Amino acid sequence: MTSKHDSLIQQYLGDNNLEHTVARMILIAMGEDIVEELIDTYYAGISVENGLLILKMLAKIGGYESLNVLRDVFTYEAESPILKRTAALGLMDNAQNLSPDEYEQLSDYLSNT
Repeated sequence: MTSKHDSLIQQYLGDNNLEHTVARMILIAMGEDIVEELIDTYYAGISVENGLLILKMLAKIGGYESLNVLRDVFTYEAESPILKRTAALGLMDNAQNLSPDEYEQLSDYLSNT
């Protein structure tokens, strides 16, 4: 399945620093309109490095769908501790949307990793 923003997402994930920076700014400006496509890309099977970039972008954009993915990665990621930690940091960046219990759980996790 391809989306109309595949090339933009690939530029964000690519090695060219200029293209990455420009794509990052565009993705941030698009906000929640691009979240579904970022999530689809994440779950399509990408490298850990690219997974980190997508999780960081989801955290930057925020919103209901983004936070749900970050919660899922934090809760269920068993193979890559770095993805789990990045998801936890992304959730903490959106602390205003966390319950007190969730905030405490994330704080405890981050202080012990």
